[in-house]
Amino acid sequence: MEKHYRTPLRFALGLGTSRSGTSHWWLQRASAAALIPLVLWFALSAASLPYATHAEIMHWLTLPWNTLILVFLLVVMFCHAAIGIQVVIDDYIHLRALKFFGLITAHLLLLLLASLAVYTLIRIIVFKG
Repeated sequence: MEKHYRTPLRFALGLGTSRSGTSHWWLQRASAAALIPLVLWFALSAASLPYATHAEIMHWLTLPWNTLILVFLLVVMFCHAAIGIQVVIDDYIHLRALKFFGLITAHLLLLLLASLAVYTLIRIIVFKG
């Protein structure tokens, strides 16, 4: 019988948590919880404008609370997407270089899309369509 002097910790070294999973899990749940009322608000607001004219929609968009909530919706939505995509890449891509490239590319692309969405919304409001 062979005697092992290594502790169970030694065998598990490198196989445990990366210390970011819990925070990602909570951030994903918090952003999902924030999206529920925001998406409901947006759906109900959009449903109240089915036959609105361009001028009525512009008036609705230029109301300060609507603008603020729409920007908040866009930011939370893209943050939620970034966290979700990061989890998928972390779980299913195992090559370190490919994982790094995938994470950087995904985050930059989502940052670009979020910035473009917020910029477009603000430009529509400032220049009135």
